[in-house]
Amino acid sequence: MATLSATAVQADAAASACWIMAPGRAELLPEHLPPLGDGEARVRTLHSAISRGTEGLVLRGEVPASEYARMRAPFQAGELPGPVKYGYINVGRVEAGPAKLLGREVFCLHPHQTLFQVPAHALLPLPPGVPAGRAVLAALLETAINALWDAPPRMGDRVAVVGGGTLGLLVAWLAARVPGCRVEVVDTLSGRSDLAAALGAGFALPDDAAPEADLVVHTSGTAAGLGTALRLAGFEATVLELSWYGSRPVALPLGEAFHARRLVLKSSQVGSVAAPQRARWSHRQRLALALSMLDAPVLDRLITHVSPYAELPRVMNALARMDEAVHGLGTLCHRIDYPRVPDPRCRSPAPTTPAPATTTMYAVNVRDHFMIAHSFQGEVFGPAQRLHGATYVVDLQLQRDTLDVDGVVVDIGLATQVLREELARLNFRNLDELPEFAGRNTTTEFLARAIFDRIAARIAAGALGPHALPGAGDGGLTRMRVTLNESHVAWAAYEGALPAA
Repeated sequence: MATLSATAVQADAAASACWIMAPGRAELLPEHLPPLGDGEARVRTLHSAISRGTEGLVLRGEVPASEYARMRAPFQAGELPGPVKYGYINVGRVEAGPAKLLGREVFCLHPHQTLFQVPAHALLPLPPGVPAGRAVLAALLETAINALWDAPPRMGDRVAVVGGGTLGLLVAWLAARVPGCRVEVVDTLSGRSDLAAALGAGFALPDDAAPEADLVVHTSGTAAGLGTALRLAGFEATVLELSWYGSRPVALPLGEAFHARRLVLKSSQVGSVAAPQRARWSHRQRLALALSMLDAPVLDRLITHVSPYAELPRVMNALARMDEAVHGLGTLCHRIDYPRVPDPRCRSPAPTTPAPATTTMYAVNVRDHFMIAHSFQGEVFGPAQRLHGATYVVDLQLQRDTLDVDGVVVDIGLATQVLREELARLNFRNLDELPEFAGRNTTTEFLARAIFDRIAARIAAGALGPHALPGAGDGGLTRMRVTLNESHVAWAAYEGALPAA
């Protein structure tokens, strides 16, 4: 390790980063890293994530000039509105720096960049049991924690969370853990109901939401949502506003019964530790608390979309355009996965003769089913151009070259659970109405690939346990096959390798 660290410290390095060149235009640009300075660490990014709220405003040029300084990210380069390198959700592995950090997976409030170096004290090692793929939720969970410090729910409170995005669902998850609290997520997307239930909360559309809440937390980022939040608040209740609207004006219904009900409308923002905790908690302690709470596998369901780093500009530009087909209303956390580079500390000498190709492997298969409705476009589909139903029996096959330490391919219970959860997101849905499938023919072949990608993301996030992670110490899972059976005589499948973590 000492040799690796010294070599890395002395060497320059090349990297790539995502820059917002102007509102609505993101690009990948080369970066040059100088030799590592004293007290610094060099980190290779594994995952980053896009903040649909704040980064969306930056991408669309909706940050007021008066807020440029306050909105500055910790390791931002350039200035708003652009060109600027902006972002604050980054999970990586330390390649050089202090010995105690070498090889550790860490979280950093750094923009989207393949390789970067920062003061070592800016890195927080991931706690045991928190996979790197899930750790991208830390920044938003920290915001949710700070919010409930600003307006803590009490035992038995009725809590309404208006806005079922990633932040709102994390707030609901935290509030639902308070004994006796009845938490209801309020959103215009009925598809959020299953996820809310998995997080311990109820769900309602705005017109059906329960009134007289003791605490209302608003996260939708819309004036209509804030109006709903005020309507749901009970006498002398607090409405906690977490949305930030940038330069957009917001009209509020502060007439009617607002004063008679003596409502409190309070803002909460993560830039400052909430007043009740500020004397005893630092920003670092608060972020460490958020990381420690990410050991719950159910939170993997908040990561709905995964894209490779090479597609980051396309994803960012789609967010700026509010393009639902790429980054639509159904998206919660959109994670970016970076190219994998082998850990140099684990490099083996090159073999003198080529190793024989591996042609045999172990496999486990689990099965479930789901039912959907959809229609196809194109004369080739004949009557199937009309809306029709379909039932699929799905086989998930997981493969690996060697058995894990327990002598199995994978925990079959976890595999069954993950398959069931992913199919539940499609079950009884009209696929024509899902933004993520807009403009696509949801053929059996297409659905096999879509389900493959979702389960691969869950595996990378640690949903099947640490021994299943591709590239784990005992090899991990290597390949996966998803088969959708339409009948006993017809099926379609997608099979592929699982990239090493």
